[in-house]
Amino acid sequence: MGLRQRCQKVYQTTRLHRIKSLRAVAKATNLSKSSVHRLSQRIKHRHLEPESDLWETPEGFEWLRLEPY
Repeated sequence: MGLRQRCQKVYQTTRLHRIKSLRAVAKATNLSKSSVHRLSQRIKHRHLEPESDLWETPEGFEWLRLEPY
């Protein structure tokens, strides 16, 4: 599983399913607590811009991705 998929799993678990503790998110996503913490920090730093929630969804990522012509 790549970095983008892991970030999306953590984002969906924390934001959409409202699970807050690192241990619970780690158990729900089958990732280590340290990975969940690191990915949560990355997400938090990316969300300094108001529209950055779009980046965390698969649909938003596909929309933002530039495809060569």
